[in-house]
Amino acid sequence: MSLALVNIITYTITFLIGMYLNRFFESRSRLITHYGHIGAGLVRLNAQSPQININTHSIVIRNVGRKPALNVKVGHQINDIGNMVSIYPPAEYTVVPIQGAGEEIRFERLLPKQSIMITYVYTSPLDVSKINTYVMSDEGMAQRVNVLLNRQWPKWLQIVAWILLFVGFVTTVYFFYAYIKFLTSMFF
Repeated sequence: MSLALVNIITYTITFLIGMYLNRFFESRSRLITHYGHIGAGLVRLNAQSPQININTHSIVIRNVGRKPALNVKVGHQINDIGNMVSIYPPAEYTVVPIQGAGEEIRFERLLPKQSIMITYVYTSPLDVSKINTYVMSDEGMAQRVNVLLNRQWPKWLQIVAWILLFVGFVTTVYFFYAYIKFLTSMFF
């Protein structure tokens, strides 16, 4: 292999690694969102009234970046959304009509590592798919993530697992190194 080809490959790999590291360590906001819960139930206001179907769901919006997310917007397909929501922790927001149909809930900023949960309560025939449309900020769309409940193991067990993982990694690297050394001694 010629020296020029080796240099081109080296520069290309270095450039790609640099791009990835820059994106990873760059100071910017980054929004993620997920559903906190989805539920439904039958409710009777008093003994004489018929049961009505009440639906509820919540979305969690979190800024996992290193800068504040500015002008966070949560889009909805329906109007009069302000009467159906509860926001925790309490935050200042405005409800703005969207041309065409629907409304947006707008937050001026979401600080780094800050989360907001918006809980909706509504009656049928509305359901989750007919309410939320998008979450975005000045830097772009929020990434939707699927969240699964999982067991949280004790801290001491997590530390033991990480130590065993590290020992296994070091052992694998050592065996790989010894194998390469063995091969080079056989053929060279």
